[in-house]
Amino acid sequence: MRKNNLFIQNFVVGCSCAVNASLAEFVLSRIGEQHVKMIAMHDWWLAVTAKLFGRIHFDNTQTILYRQHQGNVLGAKSSGMMRFIRLGLNGQGIFASSIF
Repeated sequence: MRKNNLFIQNFVVGCSCAVNASLAEFVLSRIGEQHVKMIAMHDWWLAVTAKLFGRIHFDNTQTILYRQHQGNVLGAKSSGMMRFIRLGLNGQGIFASSIF
Protein backbone atom coordinates (compact mmCIF):
# COMPACT_ATOMS: atom_id res chain seq x y z
CA MET A 1 0.00 0.00 0.00
CA ARG A 2 1.36 3.41 -0.97
CA LYS A 3 1.56 6.03 1.77
CA ASN A 4 -0.14 8.65 -0.43
CA ASN A 5 -3.27 6.50 -0.41
CA LEU A 6 -3.89 7.88 3.09
CA PHE A 7 -6.03 10.62 1.55
CA ILE A 8 -8.50 8.11 0.11
CA GLN A 9 -8.16 5.10 2.43
CA ASN A 10 -7.54 4.87 6.16
CA PHE A 11 -4.84 2.37 7.09
CA VAL A 12 -3.94 4.00 10.41
CA VAL A 13 -5.50 2.23 13.39
CA GLY A 14 -5.80 4.36 16.52
CA CYS A 15 -4.97 1.56 18.95
CA SER A 16 -1.56 1.09 17.35
CA CYS A 17 -0.43 4.64 16.64
CA ALA A 18 1.26 7.32 18.69
CA VAL A 19 0.91 11.07 18.38
CA ASN A 20 3.61 13.45 19.53
CA ALA A 21 2.95 16.57 21.58
CA SER A 22 3.46 18.87 18.59
CA LEU A 23 0.62 17.28 16.62
CA ALA A 24 -1.69 17.20 19.66
CA GLU A 25 -1.04 20.89 20.40
CA PHE A 26 -1.46 21.79 16.71
CA VAL A 27 -4.86 20.08 16.54
CA LEU A 28 -6.19 21.31 19.88
CA SER A 29 -5.13 24.89 19.23
CA ARG A 30 -7.12 24.96 15.99
CA ILE A 31 -10.34 23.11 16.74
CA GLY A 32 -10.54 22.81 20.52
CA GLU A 33 -10.79 19.72 22.72
CA GLN A 34 -14.60 19.71 22.77
CA HIS A 35 -14.73 19.31 18.97
CA VAL A 36 -12.14 16.52 18.77
CA LYS A 37 -14.65 14.10 20.32
CA MET A 38 -17.08 14.77 17.47
CA ILE A 39 -14.66 13.48 14.81
CA ALA A 40 -15.89 10.01 13.80
CA MET A 41 -12.65 8.78 12.20
CA HIS A 42 -10.24 10.45 14.62
CA ASP A 43 -7.27 8.18 13.81
CA TRP A 44 -7.58 8.86 10.09
CA TRP A 45 -8.13 12.57 10.64
CA LEU A 46 -5.01 12.84 12.81
CA ALA A 47 -2.97 10.90 10.24
CA VAL A 48 -4.08 13.17 7.39
CA THR A 49 -3.33 16.24 9.52
CA ALA A 50 0.15 14.87 10.28
CA LYS A 51 0.72 14.13 6.59
CA LEU A 52 -0.32 17.66 5.55
CA PHE A 53 1.45 19.65 8.27
CA GLY A 54 4.21 17.38 9.54
CA ARG A 55 5.46 13.90 8.89
CA ILE A 56 4.49 10.31 9.55
CA HIS A 57 6.83 7.54 10.64
CA PHE A 58 5.77 4.00 9.70
CA ASP A 59 7.02 1.15 11.85
CA ASN A 60 6.33 -2.36 10.56
CA THR A 61 6.84 -3.90 14.00
CA GLN A 62 3.80 -5.85 15.21
CA THR A 63 2.74 -4.09 18.41
CA ILE A 64 -0.64 -5.68 19.21
CA LEU A 65 -2.51 -8.95 18.78
CA TYR A 66 -5.85 -8.40 17.07
CA ARG A 67 -8.89 -10.31 18.29
CA GLN A 68 -12.33 -10.13 16.71
CA HIS A 69 -15.29 -9.76 19.09
CA GLN A 70 -18.86 -8.44 19.01
CA GLY A 71 -17.99 -4.97 20.34
CA ASN A 72 -15.27 -4.19 17.80
CA VAL A 73 -15.60 -0.80 16.17
CA LEU A 74 -13.19 -1.77 13.40
CA GLY A 75 -13.87 -5.06 11.66
CA ALA A 76 -17.09 -5.80 13.50
CA LYS A 77 -19.79 -7.26 11.30
CA SER A 78 -22.65 -4.82 10.94
CA SER A 79 -24.78 -3.65 8.06
CA GLY A 80 -23.72 -0.60 6.10
CA MET A 81 -26.88 1.21 7.18
CA MET A 82 -26.18 0.56 10.87
CA ARG A 83 -22.67 1.99 10.45
CA PHE A 84 -24.07 5.27 9.08
CA ILE A 85 -26.66 5.42 11.85
CA ARG A 86 -23.93 4.94 14.48
CA LEU A 87 -21.74 7.63 12.88
CA GLY A 88 -24.69 10.03 12.83
CA LEU A 89 -25.57 9.35 16.45
CA ASN A 90 -21.92 9.64 17.45
CA GLY A 91 -21.99 13.25 16.28
CA GLN A 92 -24.57 13.77 19.02
CA GLY A 93 -22.36 12.03 21.59
CA ILE A 94 -24.58 8.93 21.88
CA PHE A 95 -21.93 6.38 20.91
CA ALA A 96 -18.91 8.46 21.96
CA SER A 97 -18.00 6.16 24.85
CA SER A 98 -17.92 3.11 22.57
CA ILE A 99 -15.71 4.77 19.96
CA PHE A 100 -13.31 6.91 22.01
